[in-house]
Amino acid sequence: AQVQHQAVADAKTVFRPEALSASRSRHRAGELVHLSPRWIRIALPAILAMGALLITLAAIIQVPSYSRGTVVVRMNGHNVISNAQGRIAEILVAPGQRVAAGDRLIVLDTTQEQQAFAQVDTVFRDQLGAFLVDPTDEGARQSLAGILASHTSARDTLATKTITAPIDGVVGAILASDIVSAGEHVLTIIPRGSEPSVIAFMPGSDLARIKVGMVLQVEMTGYTHKRAQLVITEVGDEVISQTQARKQLGQKLADAVPLPPSTVMIKAKLTSPSFEAQGKTYDYRDGMDGLGEIEVDTRSFLAMVIRTGD
Repeated sequence: AQVQHQAVADAKTVFRPEALSASRSRHRAGELVHLSPRWIRIALPAILAMGALLITLAAIIQVPSYSRGTVVVRMNGHNVISNAQGRIAEILVAPGQRVAAGDRLIVLDTTQEQQAFAQVDTVFRDQLGAFLVDPTDEGARQSLAGILASHTSARDTLATKTITAPIDGVVGAILASDIVSAGEHVLTIIPRGSEPSVIAFMPGSDLARIKVGMVLQVEMTGYTHKRAQLVITEVGDEVISQTQARKQLGQKLADAVPLPPSTVMIKAKLTSPSFEAQGKTYDYRDGMDGLGEIEVDTRSFLAMVIRTGD
């Protein structure tokens, strides 16, 4: 009965009975309809496999993390310290100039000290004259002894306004520029045979991750050259403020060198007195600055993308 009913229904269509029968024989009742093209069914496993491969590679590939800061070249010379404060009247030397112990380097303004010394010296000469007229006069002797101490003090104060070379050598970086404080490092004298080193000012937050023996990569400002690979020999014990770090640099470099808000001082020894840039050789000079980088950690690329907590 069902076959007869189907034949009657097929007769009412525009299709031939043979075509309708062949079409019904290819599909079973209740079979799922295949909406996806054949190429999708083939490509989907390949896409999933490629994704799994990329995730695996991202977990394997390590990406380094760097601590970045400023480096300054130092020639390991003798730091010349000012014993007085005042405004600079004259700088008598230049970087690279050879000096001998005792040579005058910097003269501070002595206007007030000259006036004070002149007053004391006038009284001293008067008292000395009175004593020489009558050496047996006990009053003249006591007056001369009293003014002698003041005269010596005024003379010594005046002398401190002239900064002299403590050793023989070559003038390095001149750090003072305008006003000098007592105890300030004003310039450096480099003795014969001195080897250059690098002082790096790295972010204070990286102190715990920086160790002696790590590599400090150095690139000098203004030069395109292969970075010097230096071994760290000293790491500061504590984090210091930007102000404290600038005092270590001296007045002239303090405002010229960028520093992080808090910093740790790192020291490394230069393996060569010079470097090559664009086919030319340049000597390291005291006070030259540049970029310093230290690899302090490595993470997988996947961890960096996902941003997992430390």
